[in-house]
Amino acid sequence: MMAASEFFYESVQDSKNIVEYLNELVLGFQKGEISFSNGDRTLTVRPQGLVDFELKIKSKSGKTKIEMEIEWNDKEIVEKETKLSITH
Repeated sequence: MMAASEFFYESVQDSKNIVEYLNELVLGFQKGEISFSNGDRTLTVRPQGLVDFELKIKSKSGKTKIEMEIEWNDKEIVEKETKLSITH
């Protein structure tokens, strides 16, 4: 059994940088490998099989928050929901 690994990063960024991060996530999912690094810390993950995707959006008192959770494991999981549409 592999040891648990955790990587945490938080900062204030402009929208352009967020778009770059999201694009890198897309490319990593397409490649099947995503590496996160900050200084001397690096964590590489390899998404596979079915992926559990959660999206939560809150807008209150002039502040909007989007939380995204993406999770997978070695065993197949059953698809929970119908497809989500995201438009711009």
